Amino acid sequence: MFDQVGDVSALLDMLAEELGEFRTAEEQRTRSEAPNFSAFTYIDPDENLLSWILADLLAPWGTHGQGHIFLREFLGLSGLSELKAESCYRIKREEQTDTLKTERRIDILLEGQDWVVGIENKPWAADQARQVQDYLNDLAGRRKARSVLVYLTKTGRSPSEVSIETKAMHRERADGRLVLLSFGQVLHWLKICEQLCLAPRVKAFLDDFQRYIERRLLGQVSKREATMIVDIVTSNGDRLDAALELIRSRDAIRISLLQKAMADIKGLTKDGWVICRRLNDVDVGIGLKPPHAGHWHICFEPQRGSYDQWIYGIKRNGLRGNGDEAGLIGERLTSAMPVGARSTKWWPYYRPFNGFDADGLDPRQYRNWEASTSAWKDMHSGRFAQNIVRLAEKLHDAVLLTSV
Repeated sequence: MFDQVGDVSALLDMLAEELGEFRTAEEQRTRSEAPNFSAFTYIDPDENLLSWILADLLAPWGTHGQGHIFLREFLGLSGLSELKAESCYRIKREEQTDTLKTERRIDILLEGQDWVVGIENKPWAADQARQVQDYLNDLAGRRKARSVLVYLTKTGRSPSEVSIETKAMHRERADGRLVLLSFGQVLHWLKICEQLCLAPRVKAFLDDFQRYIERRLLGQVSKREATMIVDIVTSNGDRLDAALELIRSRDAIRISLLQKAMADIKGLTKDGWVICRRLNDVDVGIGLKPPHAGHWHICFEPQRGSYDQWIYGIKRNGLRGNGDEAGLIGERLTSAMPVGARSTKWWPYYRPFNGFDADGLDPRQYRNWEASTSAWKDMHSGRFAQNIVRLAEKLHDAVLLTSV
């Protein structure tokens, strides 16, 4: 019987050494091949832009010049190969559900001679009340022989009970009117499209799009790195057992790092500041309220999921009794720190972790904790807490300076 603790330790030591050598080799390869360079680094698509890209690739008349090939492969991937791609005459984004007389909009609508397919693109957003049921009803009301809703998510999950009742969902799936699709399957579709594509420029775009989905959307490591890790882990049974134990302990490791980060932040917070929101195993976000702040605080939280797409800025405590204070502060910060600045009703000022800060307090690697290990490693070293506290103080200082 092997020593489990010793075997885990040995596995980690081996992986650390191999990863160090691998990443050194990758740095040398970067100059000649630039494997991490991608236009998507600058675009950083949101749901609307992702839908736009998908719609353009599916359009037989699109500038990709490949005719019906991409659409035909997508229909096959979705289990809809009986629908004739050649009969498609309309593809529209943000199609209003006219048959229901509502304000809902289907992300992508494909119409053929005797069929209609809606695509609901849900890489991050949660379902709205009756959303999937309404879309199914709308598509059925368009008087086509076949109507289908493709529900596209990261994992291919089912819609929530809020969006469609479970019994109805199973019935719609069994009848072929609802198809669940994952971005992993979309990756497979893009690979096939790249193989069939004859235009080098489009092939390069398809390759870029695949790498964006793999790394930024799904948080996967590079294929070369993944292959190296798998080879080490599966080389003998003890290593595999140790690796599986580490996977089982993943959440406990993360909770420990979150607790350390909050303890470090508390130790660095100056007198008069209040920690009003904490990272823990339930809540995901950090709230720091400066001295004399009214109905607002400085907030750090993910925009698109548990650890995905982090933003920071000024957030209201509530929508009542705020007066104009938070709004005025948002305007001041937009003037003082304009790069990447955005605003919503709840956030008078925010911007992504994207390396915009001149002092490097908001590294791009902090934006997605699933796609990068940087935030977790910096929690362990204490650097994460230092960056968060200094960035909060910088926002506060900017507010004070612009109010003079």
